[in-house]
Amino acid sequence: MNALSDDEQLDNLKSFTKKYGSAMISGILIALIAFFGWQYWQKKTLAEQQMNTAKVQQLMDDARTAEGNPDAFSQLSATADKIVKEAPDSVQAIQTQFLMAKLAYDQQDFAAAEKALKKVENSKVKDQGLLQLIKLRLAYAQLAQKKYDEAIQSLAAVTDPAFKATADEARGDVYV
Repeated sequence: MNALSDDEQLDNLKSFTKKYGSAMISGILIALIAFFGWQYWQKKTLAEQQMNTAKVQQLMDDARTAEGNPDAFSQLSATADKIVKEAPDSVQAIQTQFLMAKLAYDQQDFAAAEKALKKVENSKVKDQGLLQLIKLRLAYAQLAQKKYDEAIQSLAAVTDPAFKATADEARGDVYV
């Protein structure tokens, strides 16, 4: 075995660095940029979600304090529409429209409840349970308006086994 001298080892290192150095530095820079970009995106997304959640909470608080005020529903509806417009495929948008549908139901305004739920009916949120609840509540709003065919169509979209019994019960209500 021949041991390389110090000069030969240094020459080999220089040769290796010259040949692969820029690729290694580029790889390290790309990895760092990807890591910090991912961190930034996660923090930004979390901040947006927290902001939207705070808006929904404020809307709920406003709804509680506005009971009995006839102009409150239109004011709350404008705020809810703004939240849905800013983040249409978010859980917060769905929560907002559930609240608006409940307020409309309390006033016996079933058309407004249906309208609120239709705004988020085709949401791309990944929570299937929430999407199934939208369909169920939409069917009940349609049933209250005697829109039987539309209610049956809404109930047909409820396919999750966990909601099947509730959907069957609602379907029975429609047929009665």
